[in-house]
Amino acid sequence: ARTLFWFFGHPLVYFWIIPAYAMYYTMLPRVAGGKLFTDFGGRLAFMWFIVFSSPLGLHHQFTEPGINPSYKFFHSVLTFLVAFPSFMTAFVVAASLEYAARQRGGKGLFAWWKKLPYFDTERWLFPYFFCGLLIFIFGGITGIVNASYSMNSVVHNTAWMPAHFHMTVAGPVFLSYIGMTLYLVLQLTGKDLKYKKLIVSVPWLWLIGIYISSGSTFITGLQGMPRRTNLGLGMLDPNSPSYHPEWLTASKIALVGGSIMTLAMVIYFFVIFAALLSKAKARSSDSPFIKLPLSEALHDEPVSWVLNFKPWVIAAIVAVIIAYAPPLIQIMSDKNAGAKPFEPSSPAAVEVK
Repeated sequence: ARTLFWFFGHPLVYFWIIPAYAMYYTMLPRVAGGKLFTDFGGRLAFMWFIVFSSPLGLHHQFTEPGINPSYKFFHSVLTFLVAFPSFMTAFVVAASLEYAARQRGGKGLFAWWKKLPYFDTERWLFPYFFCGLLIFIFGGITGIVNASYSMNSVVHNTAWMPAHFHMTVAGPVFLSYIGMTLYLVLQLTGKDLKYKKLIVSVPWLWLIGIYISSGSTFITGLQGMPRRTNLGLGMLDPNSPSYHPEWLTASKIALVGGSIMTLAMVIYFFVIFAALLSKAKARSSDSPFIKLPLSEALHDEPVSWVLNFKPWVIAAIVAVIIAYAPPLIQIMSDKNAGAKPFEPSSPAAVEVK
């Protein structure tokens, strides 16, 4: 069942993650006040994501019995390959941001970072993209850990995994989506954005909350705290025989981070509903109904083989079939594969301290 889920689910998951990445190439440079540094670099990284981000779901099943180790190794290699477009994105986006900062008067080797519109209320969409990038730095690093078979065996099914997911899906993907959602709501309704300082604070609060929450959860994951477990009923209860006091402090710190993230969402929904309930501004007859902040390319290289989506999508479909079909057939045909079924009459032994 899990292999079936990754066969169908992993490509579908990336189908809604990839559009978030696309915003970083097509919109972030313009929002920052500059241009996309290289059209070819952005397109190549994006196409690479399309092909290699889907056929790697078995890195979630490195400890799964019944799957041939060769398939696990194959998916481990594919998972490492995704690191290359991630690094390409980092260089392309950083160069685009540097160009934008220098257009705003930035100088020096590193001093130009000060000229980006981190808290500019007129460019309130920028911190949603930028904070997502700051979060994804650690999401990418921990993703490389997950891709390694030996290190994955240490963190598999521990609290490390949800901490990693928060650094990826709940970082750049989530922030870009809610930022663009507010942008489109304002464009479609013709409403003005009130409380601009509050809306700028949302991604920064989310960033702080994610760092605190996931940072603490990474620590407890390395200490062996499991995921998908109601810890309060046992492992964090001093009266339980399975109590683990070494997890308690970090879990409370993670709760603080989660509370900050909750505060960020309360502010976000307050601002978006305040905008919806305000009076719409008048539209001129010649103004576009929706105006997206699309970026121009500073270096527009005419490389034809990255301009057509069709061959890349076909390659992605073929890669998914090659990566998932053999292990799926093996699991469904081999009756002896897999662990023994769980017997309610023989629960796992609990060591009483």
